[in-house]
Amino acid sequence: MLEHLHLAAWFARRAWDHLWLDERGAPDQLDDLVQEMRLALFDAARTFDPDKGAFTTFAHWKMRGWLSRILHRWASLPMPPHDPDFFDNLPDDAPSADALAERAELRDAVADAMRFLSPREREAIQRRHFDGKMLDDVARDWGVTRERVRQIQIRAEAKLRKRLARYRETT
Repeated sequence: MLEHLHLAAWFARRAWDHLWLDERGAPDQLDDLVQEMRLALFDAARTFDPDKGAFTTFAHWKMRGWLSRILHRWASLPMPPHDPDFFDNLPDDAPSADALAERAELRDAVADAMRFLSPREREAIQRRHFDGKMLDDVARDWGVTRERVRQIQIRAEAKLRKRLARYRETT
């Protein structure tokens, strides 16, 4: 297990770079992400069945699942209400006002980018990333193969990346 520990750091750094978290987060958040990926790796070691394939493949998918849950948890931090005293009552470990504003701005940018997707692409993104549905579930509901759902999802993600790249250039 220890020989694969470097995978956790590699996966966290790759996700950090790919998701542009380095511009939004502090280095200690990268450390937090590395630690979360190590926990995912330990969970993978605990639940791995050698008869079903290679450990590194299993660990990759386990870390990917954990990353999805982590990003969902980070993205769902509460937004401040329209209470002028809200920021006075925040605990010390709460996100700063700037971080909350950036998160709100990013949410608006994602919502704006979603408008350029077809209804099917929007539904694929919604169900896969926000509702946590598996490819098989969406495919069964739509009456298509899971490969077709994956193709629609990939096309939608590419469109979102392109639109959000424009957002990144303006911020």
